[in-house]
Parts: sequence; structure tokens; C-alpha cells
Amino acid sequence: MWFKNLRLFRLHPEWTADSIDELVAKKAFTPGSSQDPLSLGWAPAHEQTDLVHRVQGQILLTAKAEKKLLPSTVINQIA
Repeated sequence: MWFKNLRLFRLHPEWTADSIDELVAKKAFTPGSSQDPLSLGWAPAHEQTDLVHRVQGQILLTAKAEKKLLPSTVINQIA
């Protein structure tokens, strides 16, 4: 898998994968409604994993953004 945008961080040892999982679960990605210009949240790194993916002592998180390029009023006028 190739990354579009990769950022590496070194976390304090007190931060465990379980504690991070609890925090990101509160801000999981949900697709926005037709009125939301931007939706942000955490998504699973792979289709069959949790929001926090653990690999050889490393933690992988995936942030997901959905941005509407045109407002729904413009789309409705054209359609």
C-alpha cells in the first residue's frame, strides 16, 4: 500500500493503542449530509480492521475527509 500523505509521530509511552482507540472512536468518520460542505473523522486503515491498526508495535491511524466541491443548490439548479 502506498500512502498519499504520511506523517510519523513519536508518542509518549503512556499512550497505549487501547487508549488511542477509545479517543478516535468518539470522532469516527461519518459521511456528511447534502448540506455539510466538509466531513472529517477517523476511518479504518484496512477494510477489516478497527480504527487503530497495530503492526509490530506500531500504531496506524487513518484520517478521512470528504469535501463537497459544489453546494447542493448549484447541483439542483443544473439538474
